[in-house]
Amino acid sequence: MSSATLASKTFDADDQVVFARLSGDFNPIHMDPLAARRTQAGTPVVHGMHVVLWALDRIVESGAAAEGISGVKVQFVKFIPVGATVNLKLARGESGPLRAEIDLGGLATTLLSVTLGAPAKAGARRPPSSKRRPVSVRPFASKPRSRRGSWKSSSAWTGR
Repeated sequence: MSSATLASKTFDADDQVVFARLSGDFNPIHMDPLAARRTQAGTPVVHGMHVVLWALDRIVESGAAAEGISGVKVQFVKFIPVGATVNLKLARGESGPLRAEIDLGGLATTLLSVTLGAPAKAGARRPPSSKRRPVSVRPFASKPRSRRGSWKSSSAWTGR
């Protein structure tokens, strides 16, 4: 994404504590340096939702979402270490959703696709979409996974 930086932020340990209290997410990967060392990230990382909410707040403050936000899709690409400074960049084509990228040192960490427009009212039904696929529900497997019992035609399990 080659657009200009809209905002920058350094998420520090105090930010982590405040967000953990608000969200109830005290996962050690976000809060405990010793426990986080044993994870894939190797260091405490910023809560993903904290980053998303910060980005949406900056987008609304900038006026880029003046018509409202009706949907958000997020892709978390890379961890953001606590103490690192990230940049928020925006790109908007002639049509389609607003694209936002949070980057760290030029590498994308989080991608957002923000659909603009008036949000649907609570309880309102969405019109059917041709893009939706029908959902099929598959019953449980007809064969048991264990050799110790079997399924009868009445769906009752009998142990042998």
